[in-house]
Amino acid sequence: QNRALMPQLATTIALTFGLTKVKNAWAFQPEDGSDHLNVVRMCCAIKPFSSWHLGNVVTTARERCGGQGYLSASRIGTYFGSAHAGQTAEGDNSVLMQKVAKEHLGLFKPHTDAAPANLDLSNAAHLEYLLKARENLQYANLRKKLAGAMIYTKVGKSMPGMLKPIGDKLQEKGIFNTWMLQEQDLIQAFAKSYADRILCEAFKETMAGKYGPVHDSLNDILNEVFMLHLVSTVEKDLPTFMENGLLNPAQAKQLIELSQQLCEDMAPKALALVEAFGLPEDMLQSPIASDWVAYNAYDNQGELQTRQEFLDVLKNN
Repeated sequence: QNRALMPQLATTIALTFGLTKVKNAWAFQPEDGSDHLNVVRMCCAIKPFSSWHLGNVVTTARERCGGQGYLSASRIGTYFGSAHAGQTAEGDNSVLMQKVAKEHLGLFKPHTDAAPANLDLSNAAHLEYLLKARENLQYANLRKKLAGAMIYTKVGKSMPGMLKPIGDKLQEKGIFNTWMLQEQDLIQAFAKSYADRILCEAFKETMAGKYGPVHDSLNDILNEVFMLHLVSTVEKDLPTFMENGLLNPAQAKQLIELSQQLCEDMAPKALALVEAFGLPEDMLQSPIASDWVAYNAYDNQGELQTRQEFLDVLKNN
């Protein structure tokens, strides 16, 4: 349970901070439009990440609730619909991530952070370095491939008359096919790396008080949540980090063990963290999210009321 749910909780909090960052960037962008493309890039990244995450949370939470998760009274099913609507409405998520990658290619300036002399996976700054290093590598790789494809496109389009069939053949290796067909994995990964980084930035900015005061008593738990979110982010893409020499097998094993420990440490605090969202009881309206002990005190057949209580309501109304 801990390994399945705690990283989801940490990332939910990170996405909440990320959404605050994006909303502030949108609301307070310069009137001259100088930051417009950057804001669009952030908006196009936060929407897919949030709706994908909602889908993952709903699926995982439903599985971990057993049979209770099937009951309409638990209202989990409602959020399946919300997740899929969010993943499709206002632009399919993968299409939006193509937009993120396109804008990011034009705006991105490679990170210049120096590699740590001794990588410490329990150090948030070192984990942040890994995210930036991955983004740099993906940018360099994608830019190189697109530059080659652009040459094929230009030469192919310039072929006149009788040479047009040769030009058409060259364009099969051109920018359209490269972008839409051949390099989609890299394009999607590059966009996701950008989104991962802005969530990291948003978390740090929130803890620093950029979007409102943060009480000193919250520092320890926020740092713990931040660490689990970062570790989970790296863990989900371990093959990329290992393939590019950013982590070796021993470090990957250490990262997984660290993730397991962070999940175990956070589990006793999970309910308090969820309550910190401040969701009112009348909004939840689900026994599984409130007094589940009283709800399961008798065989309720998955209903909110006994049959007699239901009949009494009908009679009185």
